[in-house]
Amino acid sequence: MKKRVLAVAAVLALAAVPAASSQLAATPTNVPSSSVPNASGSIRVPSPLSRPPARPEVRSYPQLVTLWRQAGDAYGVPWQVLGAINKIESGYGQNMGPSSAGALGWMQFMPSTWMRWGMDADGDRIANPWDPEDAVFSAARYLAAAGAHEDIERAIFAYNHAQWYVEEVLDLAGTLGDEPFTAGPVALVYPGANVQARLKAAQRRVKRLSASLDVALGGVEGREWTRLSLERRLGDPNLSDAEFAELDSRLQRFDAAEATSWQRIEGLQARLAKAVAALTRIKEEEANAGPGGALTVGEYVFPVAGEASFSDDFGVPRTTTWHHGNDVFAERGTPLVAVTAGTLFNVGWNDVGGTRLWLRDADGNEYYYAHLARFSPLAEEGAHVNAGDVIGYVGDTGDAAGTPPHLHFEIHPPELRAKGYDGVVNPYPYLTAWKAGGVVGGQPSFDGWVFPVGGGPANVSTAHTHHDYPAADISAPAGSPLYALHDAVVTDLYPADTGKCGIGLTLRTTTGEEFVYCHLSALEPSLASDSRVSAGDPVGRVGSTGNSTGPHLHLGFTPSTHYPQAEPWFQAFAGIAFKWQDAPTPERSESVLASGPVRRSSVNGPVFRVIRAPRIIHFTASSSG
Repeated sequence: MKKRVLAVAAVLALAAVPAASSQLAATPTNVPSSSVPNASGSIRVPSPLSRPPARPEVRSYPQLVTLWRQAGDAYGVPWQVLGAINKIESGYGQNMGPSSAGALGWMQFMPSTWMRWGMDADGDRIANPWDPEDAVFSAARYLAAAGAHEDIERAIFAYNHAQWYVEEVLDLAGTLGDEPFTAGPVALVYPGANVQARLKAAQRRVKRLSASLDVALGGVEGREWTRLSLERRLGDPNLSDAEFAELDSRLQRFDAAEATSWQRIEGLQARLAKAVAALTRIKEEEANAGPGGALTVGEYVFPVAGEASFSDDFGVPRTTTWHHGNDVFAERGTPLVAVTAGTLFNVGWNDVGGTRLWLRDADGNEYYYAHLARFSPLAEEGAHVNAGDVIGYVGDTGDAAGTPPHLHFEIHPPELRAKGYDGVVNPYPYLTAWKAGGVVGGQPSFDGWVFPVGGGPANVSTAHTHHDYPAADISAPAGSPLYALHDAVVTDLYPADTGKCGIGLTLRTTTGEEFVYCHLSALEPSLASDSRVSAGDPVGRVGSTGNSTGPHLHLGFTPSTHYPQAEPWFQAFAGIAFKWQDAPTPERSESVLASGPVRRSSVNGPVFRVIRAPRIIHFTASSSG
């Protein structure tokens, strides 16, 4: 293949081209092998091969789509990729060469490559690179021979050995058609992934066109001195007639070249305007579509976009260490998505994680994905991704070879990395929330539960400084809204600021527990004893009434032998609706923490205790238990 300046033709213009008399009615039945090249002398080609036809065939855009689909189906190549190469290489047949490098025809084959991979797709017994059917089917055959089914990026690179070319093709492919393209494990099959690919393609296209326009404008401006110099010399009264004629001729040629440059600039401006308009439309589409249909809780998305299973296997003993994350099992090739917005890094391979990558969010939390089958086209070093972007596919690479396909997933907060410890926290509460959660009335919810305090992240003490019974203190600004945490009946109301509780209420949930809300500044006026409330219904406002040291919700919990913080539904909101906050060490011994009992490592290592975190549960190492 060749390296060349892109010649981009207008798709809309092509759509208006009259249909050609010759069309491919059906996929050829005599499709040559994609793995065996032509034997020497086995095909007939036009003579001479390098001479374009006097009247080249034309195709309308719908006709070309049909052709790309047929060729793609015949060789297992995404039709969008064939369409993108067709546009980039020849402008859909409007600029077929031969190029300066000798590449020719609809898909710009080098003659030697055509002799090895060219085919007769239209049945006229001539393998003709100037014929659209022959050229497109031959390109599909070549890509298949280069491994398109297993690695479409590698195949495109084989077509033209340049990474920019691969990106151009994939960018453009993402904009063709309404369905995702499917090519083995690289398939963008996750709902909404095509929107994400198209969005990134449009963003890159706007950036490239803007850069090209800047260069073109700079070139015109930089050449202005040439014009001024010629005009000054023409004004010299001492010029001979011959010198004047020569300078005048040069100025006319210069003006003609500048006119061409300005035509190119106008073309770039028009293309840029269209690209910006397309980008705007795709952004609107993305906003309406949401994060690819993935279930979100707040800012987060479950990392596996499909049926998956997982358990709390954090801390399970391994041969030389302990399990630093959770394994999420799913079918091989299931799309993996970014759990939140952030930047990708360490995108590559190692012997343990296999095909793996890291994602760092705005707060410095890092998320580790391991054992991928392969990356998606969006997974690039330093790339910014949004929650729900497809970044890879489930596999069993690295030391997971021979095990059921799964994602090994870890969370690393910044405070622990700073301490020199590998700093993992148990992802299970977060995975559970992201898998089963949702939003009720704008408030995070999980499995029928709603976090009772709204208005922004609250703070929850990791120690129980004055409670010798199951209760939690949730600190929040005075006036923050309070919600029913589950479907329940209001059994008691305390409208007056009297007693230790102050203003408050008691809810009996449909699951049989009772929760007491204390220290409110006000109750919801519509509440009444024995009235029913649904999860997420407003019940009052945060205050500091009764025996309170500051604005917070005192949440009592009966019957129970443990604190509300240990409930799975409560933990599910860590980092979403509240953050953990250190508190003075209690006078009495406390064995139950927010994440459950103290967990010791399997190798007689440190004890992990909850410490302050900006968005997620953090742990620190301690030498005592």
